[in-house]
Amino acid sequence: MKVLENNRDTHLLAEVVAALKQGLTDRLVAIVLFGSRARGGGSEISDWDLLVIARDLPERFFKRHLWLKGMLPDGWRGQVSILSRTPKEFEAYLASLYLDIALDGILLHDSSGYAAERLARIRRLIEKHGLRREQVNGDLMWWWERFPGFNWSLEWEPADSGQRCV
Repeated sequence: MKVLENNRDTHLLAEVVAALKQGLTDRLVAIVLFGSRARGGGSEISDWDLLVIARDLPERFFKRHLWLKGMLPDGWRGQVSILSRTPKEFEAYLASLYLDIALDGILLHDSSGYAAERLARIRRLIEKHGLRREQVNGDLMWWWERFPGFNWSLEWEPADSGQRCV
C-alpha cells in the first residue's frame, strides 16, 4: 500500500480530502485513490477514482452519491468518481475491484489503519491464491498460476486476533 508522497497530486487532492473530512467528520474511516491516477497512467483528463469508507452513510446509493459529491468543492465534482462503502459493506463481499485497489491504491486518509490492514489482507490473499495481473490489449486482467476449478471464489479470511472492525 502506497501513501501519497508530497508531490503535485498531493496538493491537487488536498482540497478534496479536506472537504470529505469536513463533511463526514468522525464518520470518515478512509479515503483511497485508485485507478489510472494511482497507477501513474492517468492523463490530464483522467478522473480521480476515490474509495471512501465511512460509517453511517445513506442507505440508498444514489442519495449517498449525491450527498458525497455535494461535499466536494465545485470545481472537483465532475473530476472525482467516488466508490463509497461502509466498513460493513466493504467486508461483506470481496469485489474483484478490491484486488486492483489493494495493489495500486494510495492512502489519502486512514487515521485508524483500517484500510491499510484490509488492503494488506487482500494482497496476502492474492499471493496465497497465486493470482497475477497482466495488461492485455490495454486492459488489466487477473490470472491464476494454477486454475483452482470452477467453484472457486475469493473470500475474506478472518482477521488476525486482536483486529477489530471499525
